[in-house]
Amino acid sequence: MRDMRTIAVAIALLLAAAVAGAAPVPVTIVPAVPNDLSPIAAIVPFQCSMTASTVVNGFVVRSIFTPQGGCVEIGPPVNSVAQFGPLPPGTYTFEAYDESSRLYATTTFTVTSTAIPTLSEITRALLLLALSATGVWSVGWRGGSR
Repeated sequence: MRDMRTIAVAIALLLAAAVAGAAPVPVTIVPAVPNDLSPIAAIVPFQCSMTASTVVNGFVVRSIFTPQGGCVEIGPPVNSVAQFGPLPPGTYTFEAYDESSRLYATTTFTVTSTAIPTLSEITRALLLLALSATGVWSVGWRGGSR
C-alpha cells in the first residue's frame, strides 16, 4: 500500500514538473509590425479548432478561445485566429485564454503610427507655380482671350 502511494506521489510530481516546465505557446501577430491603420490578427495554436472573442482594454488585448463543435485532441495543433484593430500607436499585451478562463498564451507587440507623407520645399514651390499658372490661364480663357 505504501509503495502505491509513493508511486502516485512520484507520478504527480513528474506531471507537475512537466506542466511547470512546458514551453510557452507561441503567438504570431500578423502583420509582424502593425500600424495604426491596419487590422491585426493573433494566431494561436490549439489542439482543436477554436473561435475567439476579443476585447481591448487600454493596452491589453484579451481573447477567450472556445472550441468550435466537437473536439478530439489528436494530431498536430490547429491555428486559431483572433482578429482586432486597428489600434492606436503603443505597446500592447495580447493574452489568450482557454474556455476555462485560464491564461494559455501571451505576447507583446508594438503598433506604430502611419507616417503622413510630406512634400519637399521644391515640390511645394512647383505645385504653387503650376496652380498659379492654371489659375491665370483659366481666368484669361474665361475672359475671352483665347
